[in-house]
Amino acid sequence: MNAPGWQGDLIIGVRSTSKQADALRAAVSQLTPVWPNLPGPENFLPVVVVLAAILPAAMTWLFGSLNPGQAAWGVRGLDVLEGDFLLTKSTDSSAPPFFAWCLATVLAIDLGDPFWRLTIPSYLFWVLSAVVIHRLVTVWHDNTTALLTILALSINPVVIGTIQSGLPGTVALFWGSLAILSYVEHMQSKAKLLSPWTFVGGISIGLTILTVGLFSLWVPAMV
Repeated sequence: MNAPGWQGDLIIGVRSTSKQADALRAAVSQLTPVWPNLPGPENFLPVVVVLAAILPAAMTWLFGSLNPGQAAWGVRGLDVLEGDFLLTKSTDSSAPPFFAWCLATVLAIDLGDPFWRLTIPSYLFWVLSAVVIHRLVTVWHDNTTALLTILALSINPVVIGTIQSGLPGTVALFWGSLAILSYVEHMQSKAKLLSPWTFVGGISIGLTILTVGLFSLWVPAMV
């Protein structure tokens, strides 16, 4: 049974439009984009690496100066060199010792101006933190988000100020981030109880406590 005239015309029009749409899709799929392909995030990696490494060092070199907190930690480092490894004779015996151990290491090496030596641990642990955080964000999200995170941290005045002041903030950042990364990697390994990442995480939490004290227990609370 044939459809009425207007219904037949409508059916023919729909079929014709569908065929035209299919032909248009096929034609578009064969076209070469006029706009050039945008570079992927891997092309920006060298820029972000250089910025993360150079900017904090340059800001410390140009604008850093000795401050009371840095001087106090320097004294603790000297106490460690004299054999007081647990800072029992220090003016602040409650201070966690790990950062003082790091300072004692750089103070034992003649690298010129003691002020610059006091900032070396903070700077080196910032670089290590950037590597760990990049890996952590890559696991959770993607490489683009990881690069943006490192870029944001590299120009963050709090991070730069911590490095300039030679304080243990970046050391705690490294060990705390490594503890969280260890948990994430352990979960992805699908190990039942123990894996190499379990031991890395345990050591990281322990060294975080030795860096900033029991306050660092927020790390296992998060994970």
